[in-house]
Amino acid sequence: MWQGAWKSRGPGATFVALLCAAGCGSSEDPTQNGAASSSGPAGACPPGQRVGPNGGCLAAGIQSDGCDAGEHSVDGDCRPAGIAPDACGAGFAPTKDGGCAPILPATSCPAGQIAVPGETACHPLADCGSAPWGDAPSDPTTRYVDAAYSDTGSDGSQAKPFTKIQDAVDAATSGAVIAIAAGTYPGTVLIAGKSVELAGRCPEMVELVGGDPAAIEIGVQASGTRIRTLAIRGTASGIVVSGAKDVVVERVWIHDTPHPGLWVESLFAPSQATLDRAIVEATKALGVYVAGANATIQASTVRDIAESFEGTGDGIWVEATSGSSAELDVIGSVIERAHESGVYGKFADVTVEGSVIRDNIPLAMTGFFGVGVGAEGATVRLRHSLLSGNRDAAVFANGSDVSVETSVIRDTDAAADGQFGRGINVEPSAGKPSTLTVSDSVLDNNSSTGIYVGGSTATINATIVRATRPRPFDRTFGIGIDVEDSASATVRSSILEKNHDIGLFVFGAEGSIEGTVVRDTLPRPGDLQFGRGIEADPVIDPAIRRSKLTVDACRVERSTDFGIYVGASDATIEATVVDDTRPRAVNLWFGRGIGVESYSDEPANVSITHSVVSRSRDYGIYVLDSAAVLESVLIQGTMARDDGKFGDGLGVSREELDYYDKPLATVPAATVHVTLSRIEQSARAGVTSFGGAASIGGVVLECNPVSLDGEKYEGVGAEFEDRGANVCGCKGAVSPCVVLSASLEPPVAAGEYQH
Repeated sequence: MWQGAWKSRGPGATFVALLCAAGCGSSEDPTQNGAASSSGPAGACPPGQRVGPNGGCLAAGIQSDGCDAGEHSVDGDCRPAGIAPDACGAGFAPTKDGGCAPILPATSCPAGQIAVPGETACHPLADCGSAPWGDAPSDPTTRYVDAAYSDTGSDGSQAKPFTKIQDAVDAATSGAVIAIAAGTYPGTVLIAGKSVELAGRCPEMVELVGGDPAAIEIGVQASGTRIRTLAIRGTASGIVVSGAKDVVVERVWIHDTPHPGLWVESLFAPSQATLDRAIVEATKALGVYVAGANATIQASTVRDIAESFEGTGDGIWVEATSGSSAELDVIGSVIERAHESGVYGKFADVTVEGSVIRDNIPLAMTGFFGVGVGAEGATVRLRHSLLSGNRDAAVFANGSDVSVETSVIRDTDAAADGQFGRGINVEPSAGKPSTLTVSDSVLDNNSSTGIYVGGSTATINATIVRATRPRPFDRTFGIGIDVEDSASATVRSSILEKNHDIGLFVFGAEGSIEGTVVRDTLPRPGDLQFGRGIEADPVIDPAIRRSKLTVDACRVERSTDFGIYVGASDATIEATVVDDTRPRAVNLWFGRGIGVESYSDEPANVSITHSVVSRSRDYGIYVLDSAAVLESVLIQGTMARDDGKFGDGLGVSREELDYYDKPLATVPAATVHVTLSRIEQSARAGVTSFGGAASIGGVVLECNPVSLDGEKYEGVGAEFEDRGANVCGCKGAVSPCVVLSASLEPPVAAGEYQH
């Protein structure tokens, strides 16, 4: 057996002469109970643990506040990621999977009926009652309208009501009520110069059939106008508000108009309107349009908005205009089955709270969109809400500031081309990046990507990203969180589980994941590849742009292929557990805990400290033409592949030279520096080097068939540097730490992620 090149810092050529530095004279065997030899200075913690804020030892996977990965501290208590049962919004109930579900009927309501979160049955907007003018007040200023009145001499009294609404408006004093009896009322009603209240008996019995520009037009000096308990349809828009504020549209059914049901603009003066307990349905182009104005949609439904010839069909569209900002609040409402988007904000301020936005539809002319909430240059706040069954993306933002809090985003499907279906998608626009904050939320069963951050910044706290499906186009992707294009994302105290392809992917970007559980990542079914927990790769276009990855106090469990993979990028892995990595589904290879590999002459650089890598297959930690520094790391129980091959705790290797097709001197070196660590119960060897260099100090190698193996590879010899205080043995029996050459089979490179 050949003893590899060994650069000893103390006397002797093997570890045998150095054993006394680790354990001679001790009454306790150094290979037992965490290895006294590797515990370092007095008070230091054993491998796989770190010193906590109070001076005690914290196991890997425990955050500095004492909470497990996947939990966050709230008032001193550790709570799991997701939505706390007492944090569901009004009209929502907690679910067993960490989310909230709206209290609603099982199916959507029929035309003219409504149910909003908190209601279990559909119902009409108003009770028609038995009085001819409903609940309109009997007041000297009230003017009455009845289309069925056939006598002459109408004066607006109950005995002689007007037959046209406009006549009553013209005759009314400011602030008066216009009481409207059952009937159909054609034409446009213009309200300007004063405020009035139009009060129908009920929407089922009172209908206004409007012309151009709308059934009701509310103009300047009509602030405070109220429209209630009637229905509107027509040949243009339903209601237009231009130059009036404090307009209330209450318990009104607006339907079957070829233009927006409610149009609010500040063309002549600032405008503001509230849609309250109302229905806008089966309009065309837009349900509600807000231009340079403010609007509130509360306890209302906007649904079944038809696509126009121009290619719009949004439920609610709000945008700033030249010189006029725009604000929209959607509260306790249901927005469903619109085309293009449920709610879209363009350079506007949008708040969605306690609402359901669901089942929106791609445009027929393109097959794209069908998003829940869209934003361009906007500020969007989504709270206590549900977005489900949308297409393309549930939240799609360009150059916008988006916050999602205590909300559920689920079941987003791909567009007609079989791509995307992302839960949240944020990207830059005209050089302006988006910002995204997600907290205490759940993203479940979306398609392609749970959260996509491109060229923007994101902070994700206490959130569950679960069961992201591969895109139908080629059955690939299904990534939990994807950070690309020089983006930056921080994920804290969250859970990424049962995603496909990769749990967290950092691609030419920066990613930090802290106190998070990444588990049960599955292969993509299109080619049965990957299923990696966390991956960082570079972008080459044309120069290489490395990724930067930080993993702190996480648990990466039951991944496929690799638990953590770093390709030609920089990574710091601290206080993290990588456990039970499964072999690749397509050929049962790999199953490595941590992979550190070069790409296109570019090495990876990785630091791993106070971490545990356990129950891996093939290799616990594998370093290819790259550099890794390990301190206080526990590598245990590395298993062989299903074919019986490999099973090394730590491996360092050169790549095959035909991969580079260039002189050896230009190929990145493969190096590992290991201190104060423990490698135990590997199936084949504790540490192997195939043409690489390993520097080892204060390391316990326990119960490995071969402690140290060095093989010449591609004409390059293995190098081992003895830094002292190393121990080899098994179950109390100490043996010489000798570098052997057992003619072991060299490993296979895995390669970076392929889109």
